[in-house]
Amino acid sequence: MHINLSEHKAHIFNVNKIDISKKSIIFISGAGMDHRTISMLNLSNLEDFYNIISVDLPGHGFTTGPLLKSIESYSLFCDELIEKLKLNDLTFIGHSMGGLVVLDLLTKHKGSSGILMNTAYPLIVVQQQTLLSRKMDIISLLN
Repeated sequence: MHINLSEHKAHIFNVNKIDISKKSIIFISGAGMDHRTISMLNLSNLEDFYNIISVDLPGHGFTTGPLLKSIESYSLFCDELIEKLKLNDLTFIGHSMGGLVVLDLLTKHKGSSGILMNTAYPLIVVQQQTLLSRKMDIISLLN
């Protein structure tokens, strides 16, 4: 499902039709990951009681629009999405970098809860170009 936001066309995966009277579980994946990461969790016993949503952050999966450069900007993106979908009674699940986004969201959404998976602070996410140049350096050392 795509949701039009102010600067992005957000892609979300929702297990069932969104019902604003239900509690919501919002899954936020890590850097370089997308909505498909939620498939590693078995949440089937919660489907009747919760909206279960997995978000593609800007630059990830099928969300379009400008890339974001900070955890706070990803959090603001999620805030706009939550407001647009009229979700309440939130439980956030964040994997890796998504966990840092969850920590920021929890400061704004009092009464919400969060689950962090493989999250650390500070979290250093190296740009792909840096990784490629390091790989080339290692290859040249081996030759």
